[in-house]
Amino acid sequence: PTVTRQRRRRPLLPTSVPVATIVIVAFVAMAISPCFGANIVIGSMLRASTLSKGLKLDNDVSSTEQDVIITYDISNDCGLDAAAIMDENENTVMQGLIAAAETIATQILDASFSGVAHLNTDEHPVVIDRVLDMPANCAEGMTCLLVISTIPVMMEGDSGDQYQAVRKAIMNGMQTSFKDGSFLNAIPEDTVVCPGTVSSSTMS
Repeated sequence: PTVTRQRRRRPLLPTSVPVATIVIVAFVAMAISPCFGANIVIGSMLRASTLSKGLKLDNDVSSTEQDVIITYDISNDCGLDAAAIMDENENTVMQGLIAAAETIATQILDASFSGVAHLNTDEHPVVIDRVLDMPANCAEGMTCLLVISTIPVMMEGDSGDQYQAVRKAIMNGMQTSFKDGSFLNAIPEDTVVCPGTVSSSTMS
């Protein structure tokens, strides 16, 4: 059975709230200009795998769900640990990461696999399965974490044999999005990073 995570409505924050910068990096560090508040750094894609599920999307079309599981590292200077992110304790970092992953994955599939694969985020949304604390080799003043996320991809009709190409495209596309900042831009601007801050999608 597929576990569906119900989205929470994000509270509106006053315009006077200070802004926090979310920084996305991959294999090469990107130059940043910190704003007021906290920084979240998203590191490189570590791995991706797939889990195949047969299911019926409607009465006429049989589709296969391919769960693309991605793993990546993040760090922050706000003191947010794994429990705080998973419990959404005065932050909406998890929902921000989910929204960005959905946006990037949709762009990848629309560009290269139209009519072959798509996301069905209403019934099978992207989820973050686990966030783990990773204190080893973490820079001073930072909290380092490992994120494990599942992207359910619907393979249309008889196209299930192309799931390896889809998995590779999503993995490569996510890595590219970390490098070029498009993952950063896909995080909603009202994402709450730390109590009293919201994210900014601008970098210099």
